[in-house]
Amino acid sequence: ADLVKQLVDPLLPYVSTTDVGVPADEMTPFESLLSRTLVPRLKQYTSTEWTPSSDTLAHVLAQLPRVAAAEASTNISAILQRTIENINPRLVMAQYKHALVSSEAGLTALLSLRFDHSVIPWLPFINEPSELLVIVRRKLCTALDSWTPTKESNSAMISIVSPWLELLHGKEQHKLASKVCERLRTMLETAFEFNAQRQVIWPFKVMLKWHNIVPHALWFPVLKQRVLDGFLNYLRMWLEDTDANYAEIADWYWQWKQMYPVDVFASSDIQGVFREALVYMAFAVEQKGK
Repeated sequence: ADLVKQLVDPLLPYVSTTDVGVPADEMTPFESLLSRTLVPRLKQYTSTEWTPSSDTLAHVLAQLPRVAAAEASTNISAILQRTIENINPRLVMAQYKHALVSSEAGLTALLSLRFDHSVIPWLPFINEPSELLVIVRRKLCTALDSWTPTKESNSAMISIVSPWLELLHGKEQHKLASKVCERLRTMLETAFEFNAQRQVIWPFKVMLKWHNIVPHALWFPVLKQRVLDGFLNYLRMWLEDTDANYAEIADWYWQWKQMYPVDVFASSDIQGVFREALVYMAFAVEQKGK
């Protein structure tokens, strides 16, 4: 920022950054001056000293005319790609698993996967970031392959992945979100089942945390197949028990209904499952009274 102030500010009163008559694909005299003086120094700096974790250069580039900023930032994408390629997500996740996941050591191990800190601030200065974003997505998917969702690790993984699910679009977002849902499905298959006496609830809560992060079209099928369908199946089996206590069943029903946050339960599909459960319960009571 000091470099720009020293070299650019004294010139502003004497030159125009939008000279009339200069074609759009040509530099104005002011931009040409910057290209010969400031830009080479910036390009040398990015090649020899700059690190993506520093945002000082972003402030400098933001103050330059667009043409000069684009020329000065030509090698930023290559440096970012090289930095990300040097990170081994499998090794990072192995270090995370060996540390206590809730400890400072475990969280420190994951910092190298916070690509949002080192990449997103520079995207406005990269003309074609698609290749860089593909590399980021692949690295995150590799990390997710080594992730076993737990109540301790869920928040950390959300902080790593969520900025990219918001930024990415199309097939790249779909691939990343699908990988998250794949891991959530595996978690529910191995760690969650309905048990009115000894209910393990944390996998369900982990699942809910991703509700507003991954696209609903990918998230809801996992919830339906592994939670909602299981809810109805367990209820039917319980109602078929001749010794079933309907008061206990009703209490169990309302407890599960209240576990869904208001915004999640607003889904007509989820409400439909609970209405269907009421039909089952009413029918069982009616049959017992005959």
